[in-house]
Amino acid sequence: MPQDVLKPGHLVFGETGHTVHEIAYEPALLGDISRVLMNNLIFIGNLHALMQWYKHVRRIFMQGNPYSEACYEGALSRIKLMIEERVGRLAEFAAMMPRSLELAGKKNAAALPERPFAQQAELAKRWPELEPVLGPDRNTNESKAERDGFLAALEKAKKGPLHGSHQDPAA
Repeated sequence: MPQDVLKPGHLVFGETGHTVHEIAYEPALLGDISRVLMNNLIFIGNLHALMQWYKHVRRIFMQGNPYSEACYEGALSRIKLMIEERVGRLAEFAAMMPRSLELAGKKNAAALPERPFAQQAELAKRWPELEPVLGPDRNTNESKAERDGFLAALEKAKKGPLHGSHQDPAA
Protein backbone atom coordinates (compact mmCIF):
# COMPACT_ATOMS: atom_id res chain seq x y z
CA MET A 1 0.00 0.00 0.00
CA PRO A 2 1.49 3.41 -1.01
CA GLN A 3 2.44 5.78 1.76
CA ASP A 4 3.22 9.46 1.79
CA VAL A 5 6.83 10.24 2.52
CA LEU A 6 6.99 13.20 4.84
CA LYS A 7 10.76 13.39 5.31
CA PRO A 8 11.80 17.00 4.54
CA GLY A 9 14.62 17.75 2.14
CA HIS A 10 14.25 14.56 0.13
CA LEU A 11 13.09 13.80 -3.37
CA VAL A 12 11.19 10.54 -3.68
CA PHE A 13 10.73 8.84 -7.04
CA GLY A 14 9.82 5.44 -8.40
CA GLU A 15 6.82 3.41 -9.47
CA THR A 16 3.85 3.26 -7.13
CA GLY A 17 3.89 -0.07 -5.32
CA HIS A 18 7.42 -0.84 -6.50
CA THR A 19 10.82 0.12 -5.27
CA VAL A 20 10.88 3.72 -4.14
CA HIS A 21 14.13 5.65 -4.36
CA GLU A 22 14.99 8.54 -2.14
CA ILE A 23 17.75 11.11 -2.46
CA ALA A 24 18.61 14.23 -0.51
CA TYR A 25 17.16 17.29 -2.23
CA GLU A 26 17.90 20.96 -1.64
CA PRO A 27 15.65 23.20 -3.80
CA ALA A 28 18.03 26.16 -3.45
CA LEU A 29 20.89 24.15 -4.97
CA LEU A 30 20.51 24.77 -8.68
CA GLY A 31 22.11 22.76 -11.42
CA ASP A 32 22.45 23.77 -15.05
CA ILE A 33 20.75 27.16 -15.48
CA SER A 34 21.55 27.59 -19.18
CA ARG A 35 18.09 26.59 -20.48
CA VAL A 36 16.18 28.83 -18.04
CA LEU A 37 18.54 31.72 -18.67
CA MET A 38 18.50 31.36 -22.47
CA ASN A 39 14.70 31.04 -22.67
CA ASN A 40 14.24 34.16 -20.55
CA LEU A 41 16.74 36.18 -22.59
CA ILE A 42 15.10 35.11 -25.86
CA PHE A 43 11.65 36.01 -24.53
CA ILE A 44 12.83 39.43 -23.30
CA GLY A 45 14.52 40.04 -26.65
CA ASN A 46 11.31 39.14 -28.48
CA LEU A 47 9.35 41.54 -26.28
CA HIS A 48 11.84 44.31 -27.10
CA ALA A 49 11.48 43.53 -30.81
CA LEU A 50 7.70 43.74 -30.47
CA MET A 51 8.04 47.08 -28.65
CA GLN A 52 10.21 48.46 -31.46
CA TRP A 53 7.78 47.18 -34.07
CA TYR A 54 4.93 48.98 -32.33
CA LYS A 55 6.91 52.19 -31.85
CA HIS A 56 8.18 52.44 -35.40
CA VAL A 57 5.86 50.47 -37.68
CA ARG A 58 2.50 49.73 -36.09
CA ARG A 59 2.17 53.37 -35.05
CA ILE A 60 1.94 54.38 -38.71
CA PHE A 61 -1.23 52.35 -39.15
CA MET A 62 -2.88 53.42 -35.90
CA GLN A 63 -2.76 57.19 -36.23
CA GLY A 64 -5.71 59.48 -36.87
CA ASN A 65 -8.38 57.50 -35.06
CA PRO A 66 -8.77 58.06 -31.30
CA TYR A 67 -9.77 54.44 -30.72
CA SER A 68 -6.80 53.08 -32.67
CA GLU A 69 -4.48 55.49 -30.88
CA ALA A 70 -5.84 54.38 -27.50
CA CYS A 71 -5.35 50.75 -28.54
CA TYR A 72 -1.79 51.56 -29.64
CA GLU A 73 -0.96 53.26 -26.32
CA GLY A 74 -2.50 50.35 -24.43
CA ALA A 75 -0.42 47.85 -26.38
CA LEU A 76 2.79 49.76 -25.66
CA SER A 77 1.87 49.91 -21.98
CA ARG A 78 1.20 46.17 -21.81
CA ILE A 79 4.42 45.27 -23.63
CA LYS A 80 6.37 47.47 -21.20
CA LEU A 81 4.69 45.70 -18.26
CA MET A 82 5.54 42.29 -19.74
CA ILE A 83 9.21 43.29 -20.08
CA GLU A 84 9.27 44.61 -16.50
CA GLU A 85 7.65 41.42 -15.20
CA ARG A 86 10.03 39.11 -17.04
CA VAL A 87 13.14 41.10 -16.07
CA GLY A 88 11.86 41.09 -12.48
CA ARG A 89 11.50 37.31 -12.54
CA LEU A 90 14.97 36.97 -14.00
CA ALA A 91 16.27 39.26 -11.22
CA GLU A 92 14.72 36.92 -8.65
CA PHE A 93 16.40 34.00 -10.39
CA ALA A 94 19.77 35.79 -10.44
CA ALA A 95 19.37 36.54 -6.72
CA MET A 96 19.22 32.77 -6.08
CA MET A 97 22.74 32.21 -7.42
CA PRO A 98 24.78 33.14 -4.31
CA ARG A 99 22.80 30.68 -2.14
CA SER A 100 23.10 27.95 -4.77
CA LEU A 101 26.86 28.48 -4.99
CA GLU A 102 27.16 28.44 -1.20
CA LEU A 103 25.30 25.12 -0.99
CA ALA A 104 27.33 23.69 -3.86
CA GLY A 105 30.53 24.71 -2.10
CA LYS A 106 29.45 22.86 1.05
CA LYS A 107 28.48 19.78 -0.93
CA ASN A 108 31.66 19.79 -3.04
CA ALA A 109 34.12 21.18 -0.53
CA ALA A 110 37.17 20.14 -2.54
CA ALA A 111 36.27 22.06 -5.69
CA LEU A 112 33.16 23.07 -7.52
CA PRO A 113 32.72 21.45 -10.91
CA GLU A 114 33.33 23.99 -13.69
CA ARG A 115 29.90 23.47 -15.13
CA PRO A 116 27.23 24.47 -14.14
CA PHE A 117 28.51 26.57 -11.27
CA ALA A 118 30.74 28.85 -13.33
CA GLN A 119 27.62 30.02 -15.18
CA GLN A 120 25.83 30.65 -11.89
CA ALA A 121 28.78 32.67 -10.59
CA GLU A 122 28.91 34.67 -13.83
CA LEU A 123 25.18 35.49 -13.66
CA ALA A 124 25.47 36.57 -10.01
CA LYS A 125 28.48 38.76 -10.81
CA ARG A 126 27.13 40.36 -13.99
CA TRP A 127 23.44 40.78 -13.09
CA PRO A 128 23.83 44.42 -11.92
CA GLU A 129 25.14 45.41 -15.37
CA LEU A 130 22.69 43.19 -17.27
CA GLU A 131 19.47 44.28 -15.58
CA PRO A 132 19.35 47.87 -16.91
CA VAL A 133 20.18 46.67 -20.43
CA LEU A 134 17.25 44.25 -20.38
CA GLY A 135 14.69 46.68 -18.96
CA PRO A 136 11.99 48.44 -21.00
CA ASP A 137 13.63 51.85 -20.81
CA ARG A 138 17.03 50.75 -22.06
CA ASN A 139 18.94 52.88 -24.54
CA THR A 140 18.96 51.01 -27.84
CA ASN A 141 21.94 51.02 -30.14
CA GLU A 142 19.86 50.16 -33.18
CA SER A 143 20.93 51.22 -36.61
CA LYS A 144 18.86 54.35 -37.09
CA ALA A 145 19.84 54.60 -40.77
CA GLU A 146 18.52 51.10 -41.50
CA ARG A 147 15.38 51.71 -39.45
CA ASP A 148 14.72 55.07 -41.11
CA GLY A 149 15.29 53.59 -44.57
CA PHE A 150 12.82 50.81 -43.82
CA LEU A 151 10.23 53.27 -42.48
CA ALA A 152 10.62 55.54 -45.53
CA ALA A 153 10.04 52.55 -47.83
CA LEU A 154 7.03 51.57 -45.73
CA GLU A 155 5.57 55.08 -46.01
CA LYS A 156 6.11 55.03 -49.77
CA ALA A 157 4.46 51.61 -50.07
CA LYS A 158 1.58 52.79 -47.91
CA LYS A 159 0.87 55.51 -50.49
CA GLY A 160 1.45 53.13 -53.42
CA PRO A 161 -0.64 50.60 -55.37
CA LEU A 162 -2.71 49.34 -52.47
CA HIS A 163 -3.98 52.84 -51.72
CA GLY A 164 -5.14 53.96 -55.18
CA SER A 165 -2.14 55.96 -56.35
CA HIS A 166 -0.95 53.26 -58.72
CA GLN A 167 -0.38 54.58 -62.22
CA ASP A 168 -0.80 52.44 -65.31
CA PRO A 169 2.65 52.22 -66.97
CA ALA A 170 0.95 51.94 -70.42
CA ALA A 171 -0.80 55.30 -70.01
